[in-house]
Amino acid sequence: MNSISIDWAEISKSKKGVRTIDNKACGVVVSSAGDDIWIVDGAVNLKKYRIPKSKVNFYNGSELVLEIPTFLMKKYEYK
Repeated sequence: MNSISIDWAEISKSKKGVRTIDNKACGVVVSSAGDDIWIVDGAVNLKKYRIPKSKVNFYNGSELVLEIPTFLMKKYEYK
């Protein structure tokens, strides 16, 4: 992860967007605690993800970019 300090509370509060390493939007951060962030994607067909903070590649000031490709996001889904 980028060495810049990330304010997880602010990212959650602001519902910052999240992208996969292959540049696909995958939702917004809705919460963070401990070593994980929770991401929600969609309005009708809601998908929820629990992602370890260690999988965040960098934060560009407006979005988090994960080091996870889109095809592996299902691994982090939860109900």
